[in-house]
Amino acid sequence: MNNTECPYNWRNDWQFPWSIGCGGNEVPSIVSGKWYLYVWNTEEKKNYYYCFNDDLFITCEEFDNILNARNLRMCNSIKLFS
Repeated sequence: MNNTECPYNWRNDWQFPWSIGCGGNEVPSIVSGKWYLYVWNTEEKKNYYYCFNDDLFITCEEFDNILNARNLRMCNSIKLFS
């Protein structure tokens, strides 16, 4: 998959127990070169993030760690140019 293009047919083919988060209104976003979508597990009654690039469901805590690492890299880059 091309990392700059939204995953093909991402709204379709979600199988039980997974559904798109926020009542189906979430859209994929790209973070650190990978596409993620907020999803809901109807059996566990918990939210996860699905990584299209890795074909993997991760917890919200794991996704927060990815965001924090990205933000730290961005802050360090800004400091280098200050």
